[in-house]
Amino acid sequence: MKTLSLTNLDRISELDFNRASSTGGVGGSLSVIKFKNLEVLKAQHNNITRVLFSTENNVTIKELDLSNNLLRENIVNFESLTNLETVDLSNNLLRDNTVNFESLTNLQTIDLSNNSLSVADVNSVLNALDATAINSGTIHLDGNNALPILGKYNTALQSLENKNWTVNINGGINTSFDVSEGYTDGGHTANHPDWEGAVGTWLINSGK
Repeated sequence: MKTLSLTNLDRISELDFNRASSTGGVGGSLSVIKFKNLEVLKAQHNNITRVLFSTENNVTIKELDLSNNLLRENIVNFESLTNLETVDLSNNLLRDNTVNFESLTNLQTIDLSNNSLSVADVNSVLNALDATAINSGTIHLDGNNALPILGKYNTALQSLENKNWTVNINGGINTSFDVSEGYTDGGHTANHPDWEGAVGTWLINSGK
């Protein structure tokens, strides 16, 4: 596996190597652990599969764009970027709670669209942001990601909107019909908003 390691460059505050290779990106791993004063990191369209941050040296990063890569679950020490304000991880392969936002209290703009986030993943992101986020911001969770529990009636989503956040999720039908969402084991009735916010008692498997 190829590894791109950029070290001993403490004076650099901005690093931009969008589509660094004309043959489809550098690929492999990206390590920026020696950048003690880095504020902006942009590395879009590089086929990167793994990113390594330092728990101490990279706390200065405010803007991060790793969109259009091949990131799945290897963003090491992401939660250490405590000054992060803008993050774009769209068009990757993220899943299984790879990104932990619980300690990132300065976030204003987040793009996680077109990943592989499950219902549980989307719920986790919304809950973490609701617990820690500042007032006013934007998050994109649409595209290939799952709907959160209760769709746009998700409790954390509505709480964020009350804090002046714009939350973009997929529209349409929540078809999971999970017991945790309020449906009964027997598959009979439940009060649950499903179709674009229609609220009422839905008769499941009853022909109605």
